[in-house]
Amino acid sequence: MNHQQQIDRHFDASARHWRDLYDSQSLEGMIHQGRRTLALRWIDELALSGRVRALEVGGGAGLLAIDLARRGYDVDCIDSSSAMVELARTDARSADVAGGLSIDVGDVHALDFDPSAFDLVVAMGVVPFLHAPEKALAEMARVAKPNGWVLLSSDNQFRLNKILDPRFIPFPGREGLKRLLTRIGVKDPSELPTKRFPSKVARRMIEGAGLRVDRCVTIGFGPFTLLGKDLFTEPSAMRLNRWLQERADRGTVGLRSLGAQHIILAQKA
Repeated sequence: MNHQQQIDRHFDASARHWRDLYDSQSLEGMIHQGRRTLALRWIDELALSGRVRALEVGGGAGLLAIDLARRGYDVDCIDSSSAMVELARTDARSADVAGGLSIDVGDVHALDFDPSAFDLVVAMGVVPFLHAPEKALAEMARVAKPNGWVLLSSDNQFRLNKILDPRFIPFPGREGLKRLLTRIGVKDPSELPTKRFPSKVARRMIEGAGLRVDRCVTIGFGPFTLLGKDLFTEPSAMRLNRWLQERADRGTVGLRSLGAQHIILAQKA
């Protein structure tokens, strides 16, 4: 099974989870809901006018695409998971939207759209799962209009929760320790193939695609585990995440670069 097949199988099997997450009173839900809120705030601050055409790649359950259509945008939404597309179409049929909304299966590595077609391209929670992120970023830049915008998230290689859990820290004998811990019942990290980048590397890839980074922030600090075991109850973990996020938003040295994800807004030259 190749990389893309693993990703598609995962999201086909868990489509409902990703839809329900945005109503979930949980740490994971809190982080994803915060990401969506921030993305929409940044988009609103762009004050795009006229007949705005937007593309969301990796649209998942289609919630953000519906949000954009409700703002009067003409939206194309694609995802590589057929289960996600069907779920998004179901929600879209019952949504009250002012703009147009089209949802289809598609591949961000080879977008089936004309060059310079979109005022806005959005890719939240997509980059970590790409087998060729540079190629996908080049495609997103290709279909953005000159002076158009690309908004995306990228998982942070140096996220706080990975730094603190020895399961994720490279050291001599790490694989042997992982096998031992698995035998005694400690949860193994997910084997789903994902990519995480330091902010400098993410910026370099984005700029290499012909985009200029306008702003970049970090978001999300959980889950908080030690050797696979939760350190806090869910309510306590949510409070801790909120406390850390507030300080990161204020620019606290260290915390402002240790969130789980980078949210990046870039403009095409």
